[in-house]
Amino acid sequence: GLPTGEEVLLRATPNGLAAYSKQNVPVGECKSPPADILKALKNSGGAGWGKVIKVHELSQNADVEVH
Repeated sequence: GLPTGEEVLLRATPNGLAAYSKQNVPVGECKSPPADILKALKNSGGAGWGKVIKVHELSQNADVEVH
């Protein structure tokens, strides 16, 4: 999993958004992101940076702060 503090590239996709490591490896997806975040990504060329602020141990879901 990703460590807390790790930067991830967020890309708008037809199904929501996808997260990629700095090495451009897919590390996650969100099928129903908040509309304002998706709109902001689409308005900035379809991509932006985020930072992992917490990884939930059991589910391995991550909370990501969008920059």
